[in-house]
Amino acid sequence: LPDQDGLEFLRQWFKQFHPAWVPIFILTGEGNEMMATQALQQGAIDYQVKAHLTAERLNEIVLQAINKIQLKQTEYRLKEQEELGSLGIVV
Repeated sequence: LPDQDGLEFLRQWFKQFHPAWVPIFILTGEGNEMMATQALQQGAIDYQVKAHLTAERLNEIVLQAINKIQLKQTEYRLKEQEELGSLGIVV
C-alpha cells in the first residue's frame, strides 16, 4: 500500500464497512510481533510475512476466512430469527 500501512488500512476499512462479512488478511514484506498483534486486535484474521508464507499456510488462512464468514452468516440468521420471533413472526 503506497499511501498507508496495513494497520491504517484496517482502521479505515472497519470505519467504513461491516467487518464481519469480509475477513482481512495482512501480508507484508516486513513485519514484527507488535504490528501482528495490533493487526489481529483490529480485526485481521491473520498476519504473515511474505518470506514465511507457504502454500499450506495460505490454504489454512483461506479456509479460516471461509469458516469465519459462514459463522457470521449463521449468527446473523439466528439474530434475525430471534428478532422476528419477538415480534410474533415465526420463520
